[in-house]
Amino acid sequence: MTYPNQATGRATARKGSACIKSALLAGALFMPPMSAAWAQGASQGDGEIVVTANRRGEQTLLDVPLAIDAYSGKTLSDYKINSVQDLTKLTPSLNVVNLGATQQQIVVRGISSSVGATTGVYIDEAPLIGPFNGNVAGDGTPSLRLIDVDHVEVLKGPQGTLFGAGSMAGTLRAVLNKPDLTKVEGAADASWAAVKGGDPLFKGSAVVNLPVVADTLGVRVVGWTEQGGGYIDKQFVTGVRDKNSNDLNLYGGRIMARWQASEDLTIDLAANYQRIKVGGPQYVTESVGYQATPPNQGRYANFDPVAERYRETYQLYSIVADYDVGVGNIVASGSYGRKTLLDVIDTSGQACFFGLCSGTFAYPTAFTSKIGFRDYTAELRFSSKFDGPFQIVAGGYYQNDRRTFKGATIVTDLDTGTLPCDTYAQCVSAGMVQPGFGNNVVVFSNASRFTVSQYAFYAQADYQIVPTLTATVGARYFHARLTDQLTDEQAVYPDFIFGDVSVPSTGPKTKANQSRPTFNFSLMWKPEKDVSLYARAASGFRIGGINNSAAVAEQGGISIPTSFSPDKLWNYEVGAKFFLLDRAVSFDLSAYHIDWKDQQLNGLAQGVFNYQLNAGLTKTNGFEISTDIRPLQGLSLGGSLTYVDAKLKSDLPSDVVLGGTPGMNGDRVPYVPRWSFSGRAQYEHPLSATVDGYLQTDFNYRGSSYTQFRPVTAADQVAGIPDNYFTRIPSYFLWNARVGVRIDQVDISAFVQNITNKFAVVGAKADANEVRYYTAQPRSIGLSLSTKF
Repeated sequence: MTYPNQATGRATARKGSACIKSALLAGALFMPPMSAAWAQGASQGDGEIVVTANRRGEQTLLDVPLAIDAYSGKTLSDYKINSVQDLTKLTPSLNVVNLGATQQQIVVRGISSSVGATTGVYIDEAPLIGPFNGNVAGDGTPSLRLIDVDHVEVLKGPQGTLFGAGSMAGTLRAVLNKPDLTKVEGAADASWAAVKGGDPLFKGSAVVNLPVVADTLGVRVVGWTEQGGGYIDKQFVTGVRDKNSNDLNLYGGRIMARWQASEDLTIDLAANYQRIKVGGPQYVTESVGYQATPPNQGRYANFDPVAERYRETYQLYSIVADYDVGVGNIVASGSYGRKTLLDVIDTSGQACFFGLCSGTFAYPTAFTSKIGFRDYTAELRFSSKFDGPFQIVAGGYYQNDRRTFKGATIVTDLDTGTLPCDTYAQCVSAGMVQPGFGNNVVVFSNASRFTVSQYAFYAQADYQIVPTLTATVGARYFHARLTDQLTDEQAVYPDFIFGDVSVPSTGPKTKANQSRPTFNFSLMWKPEKDVSLYARAASGFRIGGINNSAAVAEQGGISIPTSFSPDKLWNYEVGAKFFLLDRAVSFDLSAYHIDWKDQQLNGLAQGVFNYQLNAGLTKTNGFEISTDIRPLQGLSLGGSLTYVDAKLKSDLPSDVVLGGTPGMNGDRVPYVPRWSFSGRAQYEHPLSATVDGYLQTDFNYRGSSYTQFRPVTAADQVAGIPDNYFTRIPSYFLWNARVGVRIDQVDISAFVQNITNKFAVVGAKADANEVRYYTAQPRSIGLSLSTKF
């Protein structure tokens, strides 16, 4: 939680609230051990952050009855927070399972799923929506870099009423800096770091603001890049070694325009673009079936025989019109997003399944995923600013998504591991698929086209019962139409030979309709200016999907559901936010309980057909504590502590177990650490009339977690349950530091990331091929230079 500069807004505590503050402070002191150095989201002297979580204009954190972590643009700049993954350095409530440069699985309050995103991500009014597919790592959410940001809000708990599907665990919002209509300004930032055992990493960004027509029209241009930093050595079967093969090649930019059409009407337009290429594997490997711990020697090496690579392009275009009608604001917004990606991963561990092995020899094979995704969104809402105790937000929302997926298992070159072609169509065009000539490198291939069209209506009202007590009631209703169609391009042959070629066949379109309401209730009590207490109950949901294997299964006399439904979640929480000691200290406390029903899980029918179904019940209990302390001029301390106990409360059904996901009452939810904490400190001191020096450090800890609910035993495998390669992800502690000087508008600093050179596993994926460990970058030592004008 971020609070004002202690030098502003000071007020003498009233006697009537002194007892309340004393009780809250005592409660905070007797909670689990917590150092005052673990503060969260300090404004760093740049004023109090206002948030837009209730979509009713700007409000202070004390006025919003839900748990929020908010970080100013200055805090993000000081601690070099450039991505959602970087945010975990500041807030342990946000757990990001890192599965590559821009691939991730975002987990809030223990709501983790292997079937799509559970946390919504927004840039201003535009949702970042991406393609989920079980063959690609992560939840599909685009990882657009957070450059030139005014502030970031992490809204914890369901936000379904105001933010809709996909925000069942919470919502992350980045509010961008808008064009200034009055002055020319800009900024630039560059850093260079030597990575231990790896290639140097360069990062750079620049911002230019230009008023085109004074007080009427302005443009803001932003650009960024990240180059190098590879540290994983690729070892091919021939003995050839590709050193530091995971070098990053990322660049992106944004153009924004603001038109002040009148005193009451503002129109913002934005165009975002980002492209990334990684020419090698983004994970380290261990031998197939290795289940104990990550590589014992901490080696950053990959021994897969395939030359893996990844590339992604993301575009986001948006428009927002805000019209002040006196009694409120009418906001109309629209966005268009487009994401394309190609992911090549090694699947040589499955070669024997396809009959591509003999003795100890196996043909190297790769699975290629080529995905295209586009989405349109439109929203119209009214936010009131009535005189009196009653306020309301009401609106309508429309979204249309389309995902095309092409996946193929292809035999690669024996020596170099390179692919002769990326997709089935490319292989056919290159003459690599020739029936009867013993020449077919495509072992398996299919394609699908999935569309979702949805609309929703929502309203949320606040009523001030008395000046210190406010009640909130909100509801949303959504309806979605889903369509999916599957094409088998190359069927699976149990004993594949290179002449086996099947005739492509397209199945029927499968359709489904889904609808669901969601609700939000809260009560907030502000006994005085610097104290806020609240209780909240809210539900969340995410859209289900289509089982396109149903039609094929029916031909074999096997019945499986044609679709799976939205899952259901209710969150109950209480919290307190307050200042102490003349606003020199702040605390944010919350405790919650979550019931998650009808989870979307993977199943296996008759040991043959994979599909998704709704099953299982998870209950989660947890608490979050954060504090911000400014003990003396120039020194700020901050941090937070999170505890999450997320467990199954019922045994998973047999179809889920047969699919390789056993789970029983009491099992922990995968990828959810119980304990997490982070801390940071910064001290600034003038060295002369024009030079300020500063010292800065931050650290974060994540407890251990697992990739599955429980392991598949040898007895289970005898019963026909496939191994799930249950893997423990060990805990880690990462520590960073920086020292620098500020001379007018120039900042020069030296820094060390991962001071202890910890081999930290920040993500893992285990399957029949191997266990893949995604790690934090080794120790990096570098220099940074930034300036403003």
